[in-house]
Amino acid sequence: MASIFLAMDCWNLVSYVVTMITAKFGSHPVNLEIPSMVQGCVAIGGTILLSVIGYFGALDVHKVDIELKSEKVPAHADGFKIAFISDLHLAPELRTSIVDQTISILESEKPDLILNGGDFQDNTLARERKLAARFAEIKPELKFSVLGNHEYYTGTQDCIDLHKLASFTLLRNEGVEIDDWLYVFGVDDQAINKKVQSQPPYDNDAAKDACNKRFAILLKHRPEPTEIAKQQFDLMLAGHSHGGQFIPFSWLVKIKYPLGTGLSQILGAKMLLYTTPGTGTWGPPFRIFTKSEVTIITLKSK
Repeated sequence: MASIFLAMDCWNLVSYVVTMITAKFGSHPVNLEIPSMVQGCVAIGGTILLSVIGYFGALDVHKVDIELKSEKVPAHADGFKIAFISDLHLAPELRTSIVDQTISILESEKPDLILNGGDFQDNTLARERKLAARFAEIKPELKFSVLGNHEYYTGTQDCIDLHKLASFTLLRNEGVEIDDWLYVFGVDDQAINKKVQSQPPYDNDAAKDACNKRFAILLKHRPEPTEIAKQQFDLMLAGHSHGGQFIPFSWLVKIKYPLGTGLSQILGAKMLLYTTPGTGTWGPPFRIFTKSEVTIITLKSK
């Protein structure tokens, strides 16, 4: 509703300027101001319309396909498929249909690896545990996740247990060699560990050596790569911002994270950054001009 009133205020400001100009230079001032009753009707009608659009927009989970080529991907691994989800926010207000669609996409795509960017839940009660357990039934067995800021808000240990229930192996400031050509390093969100930005846990010889020899992925909740990460990893996967979910928050998020959502080449670095707008929503299901998504990344040999 605030956006609607803002638009009408802008129109009335234009109307005022036009009235002043025409009054000064013409014999008949032009008044374009919207009557108060009309403003009220537009505000109410617009709010109802946007609420309906935003609600159903949040309930539709899209599959987004990305293809990345790299010399580090050997010929025998050509077509290796990674599914990336983030910010599902399992909570009482999350509609079960969002989980249904997410699992349906994961099952139909049959990825070789599933990565979870954190903020998996906002609650760890019975319903959320039941929904989380459904992810344990999905193949492959290679499922890794990191902790986001909402894991900290909800209760870190309870959330760790929920990730385990979903059969996600948590990467807590550690890396794992998926294969002799693929390496994934996951870090805790800075709400949990404030040192991850100033003292990156991957700033060591072992991690650097693994990154040099393999296609290296950094799994991190917030799209805030360190200078070390920019030169060390081939790809960073992040979430957190939700793309703002709706105006005006989408504008504010763009200020905080100017690269926005989607795939970005980091200037002066070898690393690509992919920021998902999220698989679920925070708070009531509501999205305008952003989409809930499951990202399917196919790695190709170059």
